[in-house]
Amino acid sequence: MPLRTCETDGCKDPAERGAGSCIICARHYCAEHKKKSYHKCPSENDDDNEAYWAAYDSAKVRHLAALLDRINVNAMETTIGQVRGVKCRIPVLDADLDQAAKIEIVSSRMGGQNCHVDAEFEDGVTWIVRIRLANPTLPTQKVQDEILLSEVATLKFLGQTAVPVPKVYYYQLQSEDDTAGASFIVMEKLPGRALEWNEANISDIKAWSMERFEQRLLGDNSTTATGN
Repeated sequence: MPLRTCETDGCKDPAERGAGSCIICARHYCAEHKKKSYHKCPSENDDDNEAYWAAYDSAKVRHLAALLDRINVNAMETTIGQVRGVKCRIPVLDADLDQAAKIEIVSSRMGGQNCHVDAEFEDGVTWIVRIRLANPTLPTQKVQDEILLSEVATLKFLGQTAVPVPKVYYYQLQSEDDTAGASFIVMEKLPGRALEWNEANISDIKAWSMERFEQRLLGDNSTTATGN
């Protein structure tokens, strides 16, 4: 059973995983219909691919904006507050914050399948909320649910070892409870220096890599660089 089928009219072939998913037009194609003769979106492999990257960046913003619009912030804040028994707020998702500002901040804390926001409690404690992204290049909802559950199980297992990992306080699957509008994990915010990989120059990358290598060599499990 394929994860998806080709969305070209009349085609029932399996959509090709990865390369068959287009973030620009939000459609999925089989090996035949992803070819330029059928699929007209700009391609990364075009001789002049500036149009592709412009369309790609625009599509990423569009999909992120749709996700942020769908999130029920009050429901998410209420749920997280109930977990700890203290009221909390998620500043970056505040209704008073301009949408463009939200997207800029959240984009800076976004990986391939998740974005991250802080949940700030009234008593000064801060937790991290790991929110599942939604765009056509990601797996189906069922597969994403399995990945999220695997992440939770892995973090809980590693939490019983000497490996420094954040504690998982709560998680919710969108497929089981769509109150918040997205799947998410609530976890501890570890102390450390955030890794700004996209902003790092080659010297920063070399220094960080050597630091991590020395820690592994010496068996030091302390965390000096923590990504969100």
